[in-house]
Amino acid sequence: MKTIHQIPFAALGMGAAFTVLWGVADPVAAFAEVRTYTGVGKCAMGDLVSPEQAKNYAREMALQNAREQAGVYLTSYTRTTNTKLSAKEITAISNNITELVGEVKYTQTPTEADGVPVVVYTATLSANVDTDGIKTYLERGEEERITIVSQSEQAQKDIAGSLEKIERLNEAYNKAQSEAEKEKIRSEFAEADRHLLAEQKNSEGLDLLYKKDYSGAIELFRQAIDLDSRYNSPWNNMGFAYDKLGQYDKAIEYYRKAIDINPKAAPPWNNLGGSYKDKGDYGKAMECYQKAIEIDPKYATPWNNMGNVHQDLGKYNEAIEYYQKAISLDPDFAKPWSNMGSAYNDLGQYEKAMECCRKAIEIDPKFAYPWNNMGESYRQLGDDQKALEYYRKAIELDKDLPNPWNNMGFIYEKLGSHDKAMECYQKALELAPDDAVYWENMADVYEEMGNHAKALEGYRRAVELNPKKARTWNQMGLAYSNSDNDNKAIECFRKAVELAPDDAVYWHNLGDAYAVLKNHEKALECFQRVVKLRPEEAGDWNQIGMAHYYLGNYKKAVEAFQKAVQLEPGDKTYRENLAAAEEALS
Repeated sequence: MKTIHQIPFAALGMGAAFTVLWGVADPVAAFAEVRTYTGVGKCAMGDLVSPEQAKNYAREMALQNAREQAGVYLTSYTRTTNTKLSAKEITAISNNITELVGEVKYTQTPTEADGVPVVVYTATLSANVDTDGIKTYLERGEEERITIVSQSEQAQKDIAGSLEKIERLNEAYNKAQSEAEKEKIRSEFAEADRHLLAEQKNSEGLDLLYKKDYSGAIELFRQAIDLDSRYNSPWNNMGFAYDKLGQYDKAIEYYRKAIDINPKAAPPWNNLGGSYKDKGDYGKAMECYQKAIEIDPKYATPWNNMGNVHQDLGKYNEAIEYYQKAISLDPDFAKPWSNMGSAYNDLGQYEKAMECCRKAIEIDPKFAYPWNNMGESYRQLGDDQKALEYYRKAIELDKDLPNPWNNMGFIYEKLGSHDKAMECYQKALELAPDDAVYWENMADVYEEMGNHAKALEGYRRAVELNPKKARTWNQMGLAYSNSDNDNKAIECFRKAVELAPDDAVYWHNLGDAYAVLKNHEKALECFQRVVKLRPEEAGDWNQIGMAHYYLGNYKKAVEAFQKAVQLEPGDKTYRENLAAAEEALS
């Protein structure tokens, strides 16, 4: 009566086979090293700029100087290690992995600017760059890497713009003739200075976001908002941090605030759609993705994400159309290739699925999902050993990805290696403790091992997380039945048939439970429902015969047993039951 459990496929691509070499060192890791750079920045202090402000501006320019040097080195380094990264990615990595060492040193030099006496502050700092940060970046999923680049680019653009504005205001102040003009400039300068401080806090928050210190990042984004509540980037970034923590309502709150400030920015709309999708509100998710596309029709990501929504809803052909649109806008976007492969896999078109995944891996060989799904391809084709190889490769590329651990557990369970299966499911749950599928899969193993108590713990947790999955209720019913608690089993089976009224297996299990408790009328109702759903199963007709027999309806019992014998004439039990009913009838 037990059906096999499912493996999640949403947003995962498929691919074709090629040779996998194990034990080959990652070139980035093999030559990882730490370089130290000296950054220098200068700022002149006059009547408008205070000493502390001048130091801050000089420090910011010194940090940018160090990052620029780091970027030049990383560009050369990636060429040496044959690591494919764009100029924007190099800049984003440099911005995120450049860390200050020790204290910033300041010197003062009196001079003149436009005939006005000023003091030039020079900031000198040391910053380390660890090339292992490239490996950290490459281990991220493609969509997260795109987000990192976009966030970093916007943050540095914001800071550069503020520094330029401050410099212009300083020059204008030195040339101002009237006190009224100077007062106006002082007001604009105070606002620009406060905005720069907010931008710097936002940038520091992005550094922690890159390190996956989401709580620390949120605190810095809050400080940025306190400095300038009309600055939309920290609102959007805080939404991203909450989304990574799985706090989708919070994420939605902050994305909406970013949109209120700048409704014409497409990324917050796309991000908002992502949080709604994660909550299971596909209607609102689609509205947000469509709004992002309305703002920026060439924005590929929301097209891909609309494909994901349709794939989750089982509309695979429609999903493929959205993925194709994303690819037409950005042919080197690996994710829609991978996702389109997944959709083709769901349609049973494995050759097309493999072509798509092959393309995804060609574009981004460090993208873990196509490797995981390549394993799925092999599993579907019955090559479990090859599938395990690809799952392991996916884990090597992304140690935080739970899917391949779960899928390896499925194979080990199938092979009867319960201990290995349990290790894999536990690892998947360590990475994704709120995933109902993983809890159910682990419970299945406990049930197969005869540990009904542990199995029930897992099933109960699974239904807490997803109370609308009929199979979980059915499996929990089986565990209760095997624990001789048929009343609880009936509760679970009734919930299963409520959720899936056209599933004959669940009705059969409910009928069995009633039969054990000798409630033959209820058992009969269940088995009559079963034969309407699958009329060619001899065992179901035998159960109907048994119920009629115990209720004293011998004529109907004979008819049912005759049907069972007709379907399986070689079954001895059915023939004996028919003989007993005929004897009782006579």
